[in-house]
Amino acid sequence: MAEGVLRNLKGEVVEVLDQPNRNGRIYSKELIENCVLNDKIVQEQLNSHSMFGMFNPSWDEYMVDMSKVSHCVTNLYIEDGKLKADIDILDTPQGNIVNEMLNNNVSIISTLNGRGDLRAEPDGKYLEVENYSFDYISLNIGEKKE
Repeated sequence: MAEGVLRNLKGEVVEVLDQPNRNGRIYSKELIENCVLNDKIVQEQLNSHSMFGMFNPSWDEYMVDMSKVSHCVTNLYIEDGKLKADIDILDTPQGNIVNEMLNNNVSIISTLNGRGDLRAEPDGKYLEVENYSFDYISLNIGEKKE
């Protein structure tokens, strides 16, 4: 394991695509490919190991606060209809909290953080995300995605 890395999480499900998530939002495969995976800045961050994220950020944190960094995303990809990530938990104060929670079997989930427009489905039940701007992937306490 690389210096400064407490553990590696491989294949963490970030989002199930083309289905409503727990917030009732639908992220399409096409949207994620265009606005995340094929984004030049995202690719630069992945290639330089500089895609950092935070543990349990507030909803209005659109930029990563470096004093709150817990992890580094090293790979993003789509597999089996899911956006997945490989994540290094870093030896930082927040990374140590995440690592201890994982050591004690607390369920940690990864989630997309970004901004976009929401278009309601005809029945108004679900919201499809459009014009998405990806910010980072956060880690939170919650139930694992299937």
